[in-house]
Amino acid sequence: MGLGQTMLTAAFLVLVTIAAMNANKMIVDRDSVHYELDAYRNASQLAGALLAEIMTKKFDEKADLEGSYQDESDFTVNSKLGTDSRTTGSGRNRRTYYERTNVDVPDTFPYSSMSAGNDSYDDVDDYDGYVRHATSGVLSGFVLTVDVYYVTEGNLGKKVTTRKYYKRIDVRVTNTTYFPKRDKDGDGVEEDVVLTYSTVKTY
Repeated sequence: MGLGQTMLTAAFLVLVTIAAMNANKMIVDRDSVHYELDAYRNASQLAGALLAEIMTKKFDEKADLEGSYQDESDFTVNSKLGTDSRTTGSGRNRRTYYERTNVDVPDTFPYSSMSAGNDSYDDVDDYDGYVRHATSGVLSGFVLTVDVYYVTEGNLGKKVTTRKYYKRIDVRVTNTTYFPKRDKDGDGVEEDVVLTYSTVKTY
């Protein structure tokens, strides 16, 4: 085999290698896009399920305790929103025996949570600060974080510091594996993608 044939063979091998690498990259990119789209779909389903779960709870720990319509000032103050075990005190009703023994902690299979202990999740604002880790299908790594706060009827998107008849529930979903970082504001810095799903609970 002469020098020319050797060079042609080497060039051919290089071209075949490049073609194989490009084909492999196309397959990987296609799979990545597929998983990313699945992750966005699954995030929406997980957030929707958590919002639906929260919406089944009563408006406030103190709502309807006496069977009569209550004033806004009767409800839990902003600084006490969160699980009852974290926020009990003079401003809140302590959990009853029924709550301690019959109200499920929402950290059961297939979910796990960073929320501690046998907290009582019997009203909407108990979920304030709640964090759920979830797997959906073959995709894992979803982290759902909940914020609950008072809003007014006239502006359901703005947090207020006073008690109202409206509580907004935000569920933020992240997944550092399947949500690629994005340059959100065009400053050249890529940041984690955070999807937010919201609803409002009224008294």
